[in-house]
Amino acid sequence: MDQHIILFLIAAALCAAFLIYYYSRKPNHNRNWTLDQKELPSISTYGDLVTIHKVRNATYKNQNDYNVHYYDKTFRITDLKKLWLIIEPFGPTLPFCLQAAHVFVSFELTDGSFVSISVEIRKKEGDMFSIRGAINGILRYYELMYVVADEKDTIQLRTNHRKDDVLLYPLAVPQKTVQNIFKGFVDEINELFEYPSFFHTITHNCTTILVRNFRKNNITLPAWSILYLFPAHVDALFYSQNLIETKLSLKEARKYFHITQVAQKNGDTTDFSKKIRH
Repeated sequence: MDQHIILFLIAAALCAAFLIYYYSRKPNHNRNWTLDQKELPSISTYGDLVTIHKVRNATYKNQNDYNVHYYDKTFRITDLKKLWLIIEPFGPTLPFCLQAAHVFVSFELTDGSFVSISVEIRKKEGDMFSIRGAINGILRYYELMYVVADEKDTIQLRTNHRKDDVLLYPLAVPQKTVQNIFKGFVDEINELFEYPSFFHTITHNCTTILVRNFRKNNITLPAWSILYLFPAHVDALFYSQNLIETKLSLKEARKYFHITQVAQKNGDTTDFSKKIRH
């Protein structure tokens, strides 16, 4: 048999085996989840009134030693007044200044409280997200999770325990749009509560899901960017569209809205969310 035909048949067999493996994997809510991700949030709505079930409030001794608590939070959609963008760069800087990061949002309410929504892999015992994890994320290895938590959980984990750089940006988004973005998350969170779904490193990650929600609400962001895969500098896209509430240059804004040191100084304060904001 011709060598080219043999090579073609081998390649076709490998491709078929991969497709069978890929599409045979099904998402599942019943796995050996880590303690901080055992419980999925859900949201009940009663007209303008919403109740978030299972808002996480984990307290950390360090990033691997923590206690997890949950509570329900009830408020009116019209109480949502402002949206904040949080960026946590991590890992090495690659060519062209590309770097991985975790990106999530926090909603500010009129009573001064905050609710963070963070799209993450749902970790099983032993899982961690790394370069290898990014490859696994293409192969349907990780389920998806929306972590809904208060900022003493989501932000302090990153600033005070992982010791990562964290940037906290106020977004220049109309209040009604903020409320509509939250409604979009309500639908997504409740759908995931009923039907498990896979995280995907390229198409269904922490940044692409946020951006899709923003774009559905007429926020001008590109449909696709390499910065959605390496989002440490995704703030440049928001800045270029005047979506960051500042008159500073981007370089100055990155310095001004960097909160790691102030978060570490105020970890035990009752008004933590207020202290980390300008």
